[in-house]
Amino acid sequence: MRELPRMDVASRWHFGTLLCAALVLGSCSLVFSEGEPGEASDAGGSLADAAALDAGSILDAGPVFDAAVPLSDESLLLRYYLDDDMPPILRDVGQSPADNLVMESIVVSGTSGRRGLRWETASAPGGACAVLLKHTLSELEAQDTFTFEFVVRVDGAGPTAAPSILFILANDAPGEGNTSLQVHSEEGNDYVVDFVFDGVVVQSWSDPELASRSVLHLVFASPESEGSKRVRLYSNGVELSSTSAANELAEFSVMKIDKASTFTLGNAPTQGTQSIAGKLGYFAVYHEPLTDTVISRNASILLKDDDTPE
Repeated sequence: MRELPRMDVASRWHFGTLLCAALVLGSCSLVFSEGEPGEASDAGGSLADAAALDAGSILDAGPVFDAAVPLSDESLLLRYYLDDDMPPILRDVGQSPADNLVMESIVVSGTSGRRGLRWETASAPGGACAVLLKHTLSELEAQDTFTFEFVVRVDGAGPTAAPSILFILANDAPGEGNTSLQVHSEEGNDYVVDFVFDGVVVQSWSDPELASRSVLHLVFASPESEGSKRVRLYSNGVELSSTSAANELAEFSVMKIDKASTFTLGNAPTQGTQSIAGKLGYFAVYHEPLTDTVISRNASILLKDDDTPE
């Protein structure tokens, strides 16, 4: 069992409270642009052919859905398009001020349909955070099913000993660890994605698609009788095979959230230097495990355009 270091409770609370409060007052470093050198790598080719190239393996995975069809709202809890032009705030589609994510030292960039949070190098500072005292994400407390949905491109990631963070929920309750989705690179191999639950890596997947713009779905369904089905990862609508042989999530495990905990998108909440190199273009949370059909449809839509619908 691979234990991850627990974060000092006082440090996390101090960081989350002061950072989020300070950022709301405007003490952040935020840059917006419509594009930057190398932006074509979002599509794996030229911008002129981005729509076709972005489809990726979804073309081989099943039906390709019309991008004009809206994303599924069934069991939707939160949705962030990560293209907000009102720094330093990222707003949930529900527009509740309590659900804002506040940003520090992070760039929002990209062409239309592909804007998002960008880090130039791996293991860099910068992210978006919230204290969960009144945040809607706290509704996942004691839940045994949910789905996290991302659009991401990884140009580089930290090593196994210091992985890059896509999200982390830092729990302040005594004796409880963090929950996160993290990425690390292994020489000669694809990027490896780990799901950490209560401070322990419970499932890992190798994902050859992450170097290109990809849609990830993390499905948590602990009541499943088969251990490998309790946590699943989909890349561009296709379920990945787990590389884990042990530490499977226990049946009927539930999410543990203390309302004084912090949620951070794109980095670690205390040391704050565990970013990917690349981009996060979108993030959403659902109450329930999405079906394969909905996952495939949403992946097809988001690969074409992950910005706020016009």
